[in-house]
Amino acid sequence: MRKQHYIINKFFSNLLTVVFFIVLVSSFQNVLAQTKTVAQWIALAKTGQKNLKGANFTGADLQNIDLNSVDLSKANLTGANFTNANLSKAKLEQCNLTGVNFTNANLTKADFLATNMVYVNLKNANLTQALLQEANLSYAILNGANLTSANLILADLSNADLWNATLTNAIISYDATVTATSSTTYEGT
Repeated sequence: MRKQHYIINKFFSNLLTVVFFIVLVSSFQNVLAQTKTVAQWIALAKTGQKNLKGANFTGADLQNIDLNSVDLSKANLTGANFTNANLSKAKLEQCNLTGVNFTNANLTKADFLATNMVYVNLKNANLTQALLQEANLSYAILNGANLTSANLILADLSNADLWNATLTNAIISYDATVTATSSTTYEGT
């Protein structure tokens, strides 16, 4: 009986040690992710790495980069330059994209759910079927952007420039879609 009790205690002790080690390693990986420099994140992106969650690309020059299907969830891209970049099917949920330049970028089917996009430049960007639900697009430049079939439900478009933006079949509320092309500046409240 004592031997069984000893074996059970030893088992649970080892199990707790393993669980503690797993939690410790996971926490250490999170710390390492936060300590990478912008240059290290850029190098990872250029290798084709698809998991860039929590990355810091603040002020990075990523013109013409191909980041198709990359996961940038919760990343900080403040002031980064993605001119002519391919971010089709990219996951950008809950990112900080303040002041990012996406001029002429391919953002087809990109996921911007609940993302901060204040002052973002999306001039002539392709946002066909993009998920922009709950995104903050205040003061965004969407001049000439293609938002065909994009989901804009609960998106904040206050003071956004939508001059010549294509909004055909864009979903703007739970019960409405836009069926014509916009040629005026949206001046929301």
